[in-house]
Amino acid sequence: YDWAGRQDSGDCSLWVRRATLEFDDGEWECQVTASDFTTQDALTSAPVRLVVRGTSRRPRLGPRGAP
Repeated sequence: YDWAGRQDSGDCSLWVRRATLEFDDGEWECQVTASDFTTQDALTSAPVRLVVRGTSRRPRLGPRGAP
C-alpha cells in the first residue's frame, strides 16, 4: 500500500497494489486518530468497497466486447 493523496490537504487516498482476494477484498475506510483525548477530533471517512475478482495480471485494452 502507498499513500496517494496530499497529506497537507487532508487527502488520505491510498494506492492498493497487487490486491489479493484474501487480504484486500472488502470494505475500506480511512481513520485518523484524535490529536488529543479531550479534543475528540478523530476522523473516519465513508466506507468504500474494493472488489477483487481474480488473480493479478497486466491490464489489457481492446475494442468493446472483445474477450
